[in-house]
Amino acid sequence: AGKGNEKGHVENLVKFCRLNFLVPLPEVTSLAELNVLLMADFQKDMGCTPRGWEETKAVRFKADQARFYSLPQNPFSACRMESTFSSRLSLVRFDNCFYSIPCEYIQQTVLVKGFVDKVEVYQGVDKIAEHIRGEGPERYKLDFRHYLSHLERKPGWLKNGRAFLNEPYGSDFGRMRRELSWRYPDDGERRFIQLLLLLKEYPEERVYAAVSDCVRSCAFSDEAVRHRLLALPAVPSVTLDFPVDSPFRTSVSGIRRASCYNVLLGTEVAL
Repeated sequence: AGKGNEKGHVENLVKFCRLNFLVPLPEVTSLAELNVLLMADFQKDMGCTPRGWEETKAVRFKADQARFYSLPQNPFSACRMESTFSSRLSLVRFDNCFYSIPCEYIQQTVLVKGFVDKVEVYQGVDKIAEHIRGEGPERYKLDFRHYLSHLERKPGWLKNGRAFLNEPYGSDFGRMRRELSWRYPDDGERRFIQLLLLLKEYPEERVYAAVSDCVRSCAFSDEAVRHRLLALPAVPSVTLDFPVDSPFRTSVSGIRRASCYNVLLGTEVAL
């Protein structure tokens, strides 16, 4: 415990994990599923007692862990960062894959952070987009929400835009689109675009709930969706009005020391 491992020993442990946990190749469909299997194998291996030891690996690990240094205050971001320029199609390129960003950031300098399982895009300190990392021949990772701002000026994107192919907005929106096109041949697409634009005005879960309710009740019109959206109960919000000099009031991060509650000790509360 407390002894640093040499490079060769660490590499041998990598070989040990590969031969014992990844041969034969696990039959999984996602990285998350693979991690679950690896964690189960890891926990099983931690209960073993290697030759020449008196304790299990888990016991030795706890002894070693007690001598670890504390982690840095700022966590390490395990990613590859690249500064790039967004294209006029609202795309950024990273590792031979294209990722969409909101149209408001077209042709601007952005920072791309590539993690093992995701890609994040920042402008300054603001995260403006996040995608599952593209793999293999999949060269485009698009979010249709990033293109909603241009639908009013360019409604043709709804039919020809790559981001809107295969109904990325879900089956209920897709059913609503087909019904609107049939019931309103002249402006059905325009009505559907107005429904999509609701995702910019209201919380997404409320819009999807309103559309789903209208589809179930066969109320296929944009006016019905708007009416249902306004009829849904609002998300309750609770605010506490403390005096200006109260130790509970904060205007920075919302984090306060627990000792401030000591002012309540010894006071009587009227019920």
